[in-house]
Amino acid sequence: MNRVPSTPLNVFAMSHLKAAAMINLTASHNPGGYGGLEIFDGLTGGLANNPVTDPIVASLRKDPAADQDAIRIVRIADADHALIAHIDPPIHAYADYLRDVIGVDPEIIRRSGVRAAVDVQFGAGVVLQEVLEALGIPEGEVNDPGAQVVFLNNQLDPDFGGRRNVEVTPENLDGLAQVVRELGLDLGLAVDGDGDRAGARSPLPGADGTMSDTRFFSGNDLATTIAYGALKQAKEYMEASGQTWDPSRYVIVRSVVSTAWIDAVARAFGVPEDNIRKTAVGFRFLNDAIRQAKAEDKIVILAFEENGGISLGNAIAYKDGFASDLKLL
Repeated sequence: MNRVPSTPLNVFAMSHLKAAAMINLTASHNPGGYGGLEIFDGLTGGLANNPVTDPIVASLRKDPAADQDAIRIVRIADADHALIAHIDPPIHAYADYLRDVIGVDPEIIRRSGVRAAVDVQFGAGVVLQEVLEALGIPEGEVNDPGAQVVFLNNQLDPDFGGRRNVEVTPENLDGLAQVVRELGLDLGLAVDGDGDRAGARSPLPGADGTMSDTRFFSGNDLATTIAYGALKQAKEYMEASGQTWDPSRYVIVRSVVSTAWIDAVARAFGVPEDNIRKTAVGFRFLNDAIRQAKAEDKIVILAFEENGGISLGNAIAYKDGFASDLKLL
């Protein structure tokens, strides 16, 4: 990429370009000094799992001086090599994906008049302003009177303005809560440093009806709310079109440490217990469960971890903070 995109935008680009793999350089929600890499598998659309990563890790553990199978750092080409293509983030294609696959409806958002703030916490989420522009949703700075969605901390900074980290936690979103209160907004949204986790702040009215505080929406809260809306919408659509509602077709995937409240929501719509798939911690395990559900011809409502990482619907099998925020909106 010619400039910094978010992790979900990188993952989308891999799918959009039909790439065999993608290496994502990221420190996630940590400052730049903690940078690492993630390997994504173009065949599955998500994080590469053990069959791909185990041989790499085994080679990394070998001594290059003593073992010819060890991984060595070798410069094979300059950045301007003819076989290296430099591309811009596919903003408009990603906006189309949010609208056509994820189900984000810009027209409904515009007509609703809902007003929100997005805190990108000095991270790669700064590119998301361009995504909203491509969707036709008015966006701008905090003091822009014509903006329906305003952005906070939207200057890219590898040190996150001196913060220890930029996870989507209540303490990191105090500034977002203040803006929501002062501007009388309907919702505050947030992503972490690389944009793959979501969080939110919603207004809490006082006894006199005016806003007195905000409520933090954790990853558990977001996933449960989105799942309820998705199941309700699917059921109403099936019934309105004269089709039989079959809850056994739907699956929810969650890590073992995430909320069981979503299980109760699923049961309320008749989703069988076996269709609530629980995995070990780590999104690569959720990726496996998503692929297994699709192989069974099931419809995945969402897959999530408690930290705000949510993969929506039968879409790309990886978490997307901004897509999750827009579904909540």
